[in-house]
Amino acid sequence: LNLGSGEGVSIKRIADIIAELSGCKIAWDPSKPSGDVRRVMNIDRARLLLGWEPNIDLVSGITSTFFWYKDFGRGLGDTRYNVFTRKD
Repeated sequence: LNLGSGEGVSIKRIADIIAELSGCKIAWDPSKPSGDVRRVMNIDRARLLLGWEPNIDLVSGITSTFFWYKDFGRGLGDTRYNVFTRKD
């Protein structure tokens, strides 16, 4: 099942929200392929099977996840992508 809002959002928009929360700046390389510009999750099956409806907007969801990870998730995952270890 896909869970999402059922509305399209650009990968750049997601990255910009995370960059703003983390205080990092993104240097976009225009010579690289852009890949999938937008992602839209089809949530029809979740609605049908679970009666599920999205109730958290994108910015709120990313913000709460960001701060949860900052507070509790430091030991999780690949440290190469840890935005809380500043290298500047």
